[in-house]
Amino acid sequence: MKNFFSLIIAALLLFACTQKPAPISYKGHLKYSKVGAKPHNVTKKVVKPKKASLNNQIPLKANQIRVKTGDSLYEIAKTHKIPTRAIIEENNLKPPYNLYAGDILTLPVKQKTHTVVRGDNLTTIARKYNVSISELAQVNNLKITSNIQIGKVLILPYGAKAKSNNVIIPKNLAKNFSIPSKNDDFIWPVKGSLIQKFGSKADGTHNDGINISASFNDPVRAASAGKVVYVGNELRGYGNLIIIKHAGNWLTAYAHNNEIKVAKNQKVAAGEIIATVGSSGNVTKPQLHFGLRKGKKAVDPLKYLK
Repeated sequence: MKNFFSLIIAALLLFACTQKPAPISYKGHLKYSKVGAKPHNVTKKVVKPKKASLNNQIPLKANQIRVKTGDSLYEIAKTHKIPTRAIIEENNLKPPYNLYAGDILTLPVKQKTHTVVRGDNLTTIARKYNVSISELAQVNNLKITSNIQIGKVLILPYGAKAKSNNVIIPKNLAKNFSIPSKNDDFIWPVKGSLIQKFGSKADGTHNDGINISASFNDPVRAASAGKVVYVGNELRGYGNLIIIKHAGNWLTAYAHNNEIKVAKNQKVAAGEIIATVGSSGNVTKPQLHFGLRKGKKAVDPLKYLK
């Protein structure tokens, strides 16, 4: 019996030694394991094809572009003369607005244009379409002070929309500023207190107008209807200066302004906002220097202001 059990044990050992070993594969940092065995607590990482490589196979529509290497929102907006914000909103882009070669961008609808006619300038055109003068100048590669030729086609900024032709006079204009009844009547150009009168001053100098103290950026209004004949800051001491010519050989001057809202050769109405109060030139506090001339002669504005 002992020999019988010994034979069985020997046979089992011989059978075990003849079995092929189970194949194994190297899983990198996952240790050795049998083929088909599921690694413990390891999630398989799937590498997806880049979006750009897929987009390169998609045909473009008429109002679409494909981003190239080195492109930026700024360069694309500049090339197509479209505000950066318009591209962001059209494509629902999110900060930090990264672009990748192959990305497809949809451009906003084609921008409107305006053909310049007699009497047009950047200010009147910007006002007509309810856009800023600086934006209108920028998309057309012009300066704010540029003269534009009749017949020139200007590109209008994104979102430009023509205003109604109906002229509405603001209520506060009618309330605070009356329209001159005669050619030699002028309204106060700004609301404030008189700080310097017309004529000789204690230091021996002469003031050829009056100075009115006001808050910074308060509106400055045309004292009477007329045509803007000068906009600039070349006259020393006056800062940002506007000169308007009126009927009857009258001239009015508005100095030390902050922001200029009119352009040369523009026609303005009495009470129309032409600038904002500032402290440009040789003054340190916000104020308006207002001058009045009959021909070449400076006169005291207080005698003619209503």
